[in-house]
Amino acid sequence: MNRLSEYVFSFDHDPSDCVMSLLKQGQAYGFVTDEDLQMFYVKLYALLAKQADRYMEGRSSSIPKETAEQLMKSILYVIGMEVRSENNGYMALHKLMSWDVDSLFGSGLSVIEKKLKKVRHLQRSILNNLVISENSYYRSTIEDGVNAFFDLYSPQYGAHLIHITADYPLMAQRPSCQGVLFMEQYLTFIQIENRFLLQVDEEDLHHIMLSVSEHYEKIPVNLCQPAVFSALGRVLCGKNPEGVILQDADVERLKGILSVDADHLKEMVHHAMYQLLFAFHTGRKETEYFMSLTDGLAKQIHQAIIDNTLHKLFVVPAKQKKKGHALLSYENRMNDEQYSALSHFLLWCDDAKAKVEKVRQCVGNLSDLLDLLDEELLDQDECDALIGLMDRSEKDMLLCYVRGKEFLDTPSQMIASALVGCGCTSGNI
Repeated sequence: MNRLSEYVFSFDHDPSDCVMSLLKQGQAYGFVTDEDLQMFYVKLYALLAKQADRYMEGRSSSIPKETAEQLMKSILYVIGMEVRSENNGYMALHKLMSWDVDSLFGSGLSVIEKKLKKVRHLQRSILNNLVISENSYYRSTIEDGVNAFFDLYSPQYGAHLIHITADYPLMAQRPSCQGVLFMEQYLTFIQIENRFLLQVDEEDLHHIMLSVSEHYEKIPVNLCQPAVFSALGRVLCGKNPEGVILQDADVERLKGILSVDADHLKEMVHHAMYQLLFAFHTGRKETEYFMSLTDGLAKQIHQAIIDNTLHKLFVVPAKQKKKGHALLSYENRMNDEQYSALSHFLLWCDDAKAKVEKVRQCVGNLSDLLDLLDEELLDQDECDALIGLMDRSEKDMLLCYVRGKEFLDTPSQMIASALVGCGCTSGNI
């Protein structure tokens, strides 16, 4: 193994394939003999026997073939996580052949544990700055889906498994890797797209998505791509991309601008994307991500020109007025599922503005608001901000409620304080 540096060994991205690939390359170069390979497999199957015994907890001396196959895939994945931590392939092969298999497995488990901590941190970072959207798949996948992954993931016996469907689609292709590496890459891509969307006005995004589908909140649809197409369209029309929204005249102009050969179109999209990302002040990772998608976007545009469906990529919102908020009343209480979902959001959200906006969107009943305050899901500052957004009739309703109380409990005190802050005192109502 002392001349390995003279050769180039390629890495398979997936740890499960990494081990077998390195062994094959080592054999091809003559650095792994048949005897080396046989000894490695003896140790590997000895580890499999240990893992099977641990998995069965002594209940049986034999396990189903399918279970054994899954355990072996998991072992190879864990070992692969350790060897692929080397800077290059020949050092990885050297580690694979010189270390004891049990040591490789134990060290691989440590690598995975570090990855899991990184993924959990990544999830929390995204949720703390998550774009507000009515799409039910967005938050639920990032929060509930990823939580389910952590609940079900077992590095010891199923390190290569994902368990969840990861329903929310990405602009990029779905990661092909497995296990914790899939989750790391998936969330990294979501974080990049989310950072882009944070620079898009919430109302603009909502109306763009409504033009994609009137029921976009109920289907697994990517939120970023329509916004990117709109911003690209503005750049190609010579407009500032930060406004995002396109007009009918813009789409008609784009039909002429983009009716060029495929190679020229790629160049145009590539240049426009660069201008867009420069205007949005994106970081290196974000820039690399979106620039890597330009060829695919150009292909979609080229096909849309052929099919005369460019308006489906560069959408024009039919209505651009603000979403209406439900008026506070004594009716329209949330059902248990709706209230539970809102409570969960408020409990874990650290963004006061996002919390207030979410309550404004979801709560139209006084009793629901009182319950939220009673459970301390909104603090006084957030309550002040919420009531400050209400119209005169809603504030009057709250004032009447407070006046009718024989004594002020905590929710009533918070409301009364907010009303005073808004200038809604008995003297001017």
